[in-house]
Amino acid sequence: MADNTITLELQVDADQVTKSLGYRFLDAGGASIYRDRGRCAGTYHFDKGDRIVTRVVVSAKAGETVEVAVTDLSLVSVSTLLPGKHDLSLFDAMSACQSIGQWGVPERHRKGDETLIVFTSSDVLTVASENGQWQMSGYLSLVVETAAGKTPRLFYFDPESTSGNGGDVPQ
Repeated sequence: MADNTITLELQVDADQVTKSLGYRFLDAGGASIYRDRGRCAGTYHFDKGDRIVTRVVVSAKAGETVEVAVTDLSLVSVSTLLPGKHDLSLFDAMSACQSIGQWGVPERHRKGDETLIVFTSSDVLTVASENGQWQMSGYLSLVVETAAGKTPRLFYFDPESTSGNGGDVPQ
């Protein structure tokens, strides 16, 4: 049986002043699910039943005292197809908004001259839509604490996504 777990990995630097998140969707083998060819080119492509787990990776300079707390992650979907003909999101026919608020204890890793603080959500989203297209926006809220104090931060990303055949059109 194939593992249909997809990991949404969000990357942010504790010192960055921009609001954009690095992001990628990876299959169970670590390969990107981005389609660059064919019918659903230019999107991250999912299939009904895929389970999405979220990992947030915060990098900081090694030796720097940094504490991070993930407050929440909100995903908002907007269908790019005709209104009323498709599910409001990949995850729910009736709701365009999904919230991920349960996060495990962060792990700390050393990578070269950086410390990586890794959070994994215990909330799992399941792709419910069989066919469709959505512009998805994600908003990640963090609290970053350094010697200078605590700072709430908001970061975002905005991939386009598809499921199944990409919509109600003949294949």
